[in-house]
Amino acid sequence: LSLSDNTLDLPVPGTECDAVPHLPPAPVEKPSEDELPSAWLRRANMVRFLSNTSTLAEFDDPGHLERVLDTLLAGRNVQVVMLSGMLSRHAYCGHVERGIRAVGQIATALHRRGIRLIDHHDATLLWNIVGGYRTLAERLDETIRTRDGSLPAYQLCPSNAGFRRRYLDYLRRLVLAGVDGFQIDELEFWSHGCGCRHCREAFRRDTGWTM
Repeated sequence: LSLSDNTLDLPVPGTECDAVPHLPPAPVEKPSEDELPSAWLRRANMVRFLSNTSTLAEFDDPGHLERVLDTLLAGRNVQVVMLSGMLSRHAYCGHVERGIRAVGQIATALHRRGIRLIDHHDATLLWNIVGGYRTLAERLDETIRTRDGSLPAYQLCPSNAGFRRRYLDYLRRLVLAGVDGFQIDELEFWSHGCGCRHCREAFRRDTGWTM
């Protein structure tokens, strides 16, 4: 199993909030909605496909996939399908390649029908299913930490550079497999924030205070 240290620079007690507080810049860009790359989504009729607990092995037989899509789409003016399956993707650590192939197979079948695919999954949670806790143990340095005790919790930290590299590479592979868009859940600090060194450094940089 991997090891991880969470080295912190501790302030002199009582000086945590001595600096003049400031907020990080938060520019807002508001392009015309019709000019956005995702403008097609605003007026699309969408249906949901599979469920959060689906394994993405339901359609290993391509003929079965076509039959199910025939039934799902019959008589409906659908432009977009939202796929749910293996929702907590990081918990399926032994099924990454199979999952990407399965999503690609579904995307290809939909594209032949002129329909786009949105992939719906969790970005960070490590549920206690399949290999969720194994992923936590193997990627300990990427997990969030409790703010009061610096203990790892069952979620990957969005501020962690290693997590971001892995996750963005995963998204790129899904795009190459044919995914047109994503609904990404739990890209947040749930449910009690994060006290890892990455978050503490970012908090001090952005506010001037010490967490």
